[in-house]
Amino acid sequence: MALKMTGADWKAFMADVRYWPEDGSRWVDEWLLRFRGVEVEDLGEDQVEDADEIVVLSGWVRAPEEGCQIPGHYDFLEYARDFMKRRNTIAAAVSIPLANVGAAVDAAKARGLKLELPFDNAAELRAGKLKLAGVDWLDYLALEPPAWPEGGYIEDCEGKIDGIASSDVSVATVGPSQIVLVESGAIVVEGAEEIDLVSHLQAWMRGRPARTVIVSYKRDRQSNFDAWISEAEASVRIPPDRALSPQPPVV
Repeated sequence: MALKMTGADWKAFMADVRYWPEDGSRWVDEWLLRFRGVEVEDLGEDQVEDADEIVVLSGWVRAPEEGCQIPGHYDFLEYARDFMKRRNTIAAAVSIPLANVGAAVDAAKARGLKLELPFDNAAELRAGKLKLAGVDWLDYLALEPPAWPEGGYIEDCEGKIDGIASSDVSVATVGPSQIVLVESGAIVVEGAEEIDLVSHLQAWMRGRPARTVIVSYKRDRQSNFDAWISEAEASVRIPPDRALSPQPPVV
């Protein structure tokens, strides 16, 4: 079944690095679209106006698979549907008091809200990696002494943002409702031994008085979300002011 989207949707889709990594490792093959009433097999972004209607008819997304010389393939129509589903969903980073987390999870499900708890306080550190909400990572980068080592800076930080591998998980690249996976890195202080970034981050996260959850919901369920916020005694997180908050440099 074909999928309709506006020109604005199409341009956002083709610019989304979640679907099209910047390294060019994924591309469309044998696609068929209906654009301005005509079936086309190629469509440049400069040809599309925001108000245009584009119908995705068919195609394949080629992507490399580990251990295989021939790229794997995915249905382009399903690929586009996944994007539109995400585009029509609101995601919010929400802070919940520790004592309310269990009840808040149950209440969210009852109201048709999808809830994800990125950081599991009860879990042991696994394989030197740590997952957390983007807003928590932003808070961490804004730490000052004594919570942050005097003169320390982050070096060789590797991780993922919403599942996309990145060597840049700095303030400029992370949104509050995204999920950050920190896989490696070090805190460097001149004249002192390096501090393992993941271990330091985990200790800081364990000491937080509230947990951040990522709540996703369809736009027509805003009233459900508002009611749930009140029930859970929760608050929507606002990231620190990026222009004003001091941040340890990430190099």
